[in-house]
Amino acid sequence: MLAGCCPFPVDLGCGRMRSKSHFSGISRRIVFDTNILIDYFRGIDKCAEFLDSTYPKKRAISAITLLELCQGEYERGKKGRERIIDFLKDYRIIVLPITPRIYKVAEKLILRYQQKGLDLTDAMIAATCISTRYTLITRNIRHFKPIDNLRVEIPPYSGGI
Repeated sequence: MLAGCCPFPVDLGCGRMRSKSHFSGISRRIVFDTNILIDYFRGIDKCAEFLDSTYPKKRAISAITLLELCQGEYERGKKGRERIIDFLKDYRIIVLPITPRIYKVAEKLILRYQQKGLDLTDAMIAATCISTRYTLITRNIRHFKPIDNLRVEIPPYSGGI
């Protein structure tokens, strides 16, 4: 649990399904990068449609993404945090915690890819995906593409924004 940000356990396997339709290309376990959720909170309809099309039991974010979202909502105070909590529950998105294995993988990624522009938050998100064998969904392909053993996909709506 991230104290002061979101008062729920790490595994949010509760909530309602948003849609019965599923995007056929995303049937495996996926981690949404922060930019995908920012698109949703900015009201980009095609992003909401994309989220609706993914399998509810296979949606996740990194604890780092949760922290970034909470930071972005800090000015809104309790209302901003509640908005994040409601979103995660509604879409049945679990938060993957940072484990010692993820930390070690992130450390190796920073050592190897920092010269190519990989920062700490992206290294932690990539390490989460590599360690859990989830596919990363991001519009920021440039930062993640060079990383070995990381499955990365661009959301289908990204060409239209």
